[in-house]
Amino acid sequence: MTFGPWSPGLTDDTERRCQFRSLAALTAIFFGIGHILVGELRDAEHGDAYASQRAFDLINCLPSRSRRKMLSVFGAITWPRNPRRPDAGK
Repeated sequence: MTFGPWSPGLTDDTERRCQFRSLAALTAIFFGIGHILVGELRDAEHGDAYASQRAFDLINCLPSRSRRKMLSVFGAITWPRNPRRPDAGK
């Protein structure tokens, strides 16, 4: 399954770079700045296709609970929220 910067539907290179950067920041927060995935994502951000594949593989090797948490935050900050109805919360 592909998602985020690996999505075949993503054709905007600037958005792809932003998504790699966002994932690198989240990885640093969740796993520490020295985690190998941070470096791979930063290299992928700058167009390194091999780093992109290594990053994808490393994400899939993360502990499942941590991976799910990180990717749920990634999704929440990457894609627009559904607009709230004016009467929501009343």
